[in-house]
Amino acid sequence: LDQPAAEAQSGVALNSGGLFYPEGGWVHPPALCHAQAAHANIRLIAHQQALELRRVDDQWQVWSDEQLIDSAPVVVLAGAADIQKFSQSADLPLKRIRGQITRLPQTQASAALRSVVCAEGYVAPARLGEHTLGASFDFNSTDLTPNLADHLGNLGLLREISEDLTSRLDTADLSPEQLQGRAAFRCTRQHH
Repeated sequence: LDQPAAEAQSGVALNSGGLFYPEGGWVHPPALCHAQAAHANIRLIAHQQALELRRVDDQWQVWSDEQLIDSAPVVVLAGAADIQKFSQSADLPLKRIRGQITRLPQTQASAALRSVVCAEGYVAPARLGEHTLGASFDFNSTDLTPNLADHLGNLGLLREISEDLTSRLDTADLSPEQLQGRAAFRCTRQHH
């Protein structure tokens, strides 16, 4: 989309045009996980730590110490880089990259944002009264405590997307030390 069309789609003035995916979307991961766990064909086994996988009689067995947790014909390893703790996946070329998001309170003016907008960073429409934006990339840190430098970097990414939205969110009036967010690890392949 050219810049005017991208602005019409997003609901705010943007610094450039871009690509629009009409069938694209965004999801709140905790809500998705809760919905999936509530499915009739899903059985949640809580408070167990899978330490070992064994293949026995065409079944994958999941073990915690010397206790069988469960077995199934297929196992899906969905634990990001932590899957390397299993011997079957220990040699996968994975690494962690720390990323931090910043949450900003929705304003009456920022409610105009109708779609996620991405560039070097991203910003999402408000959910439960907050916009989420980010996200930082730190290839060396293992500290998951949100920090001021990454919050300021995320605000810079927001400015690159939309000076208008930056203004609508009253970022000039926010105390950087009071910013809220979360840090976590992405999983990627080595040499990325």
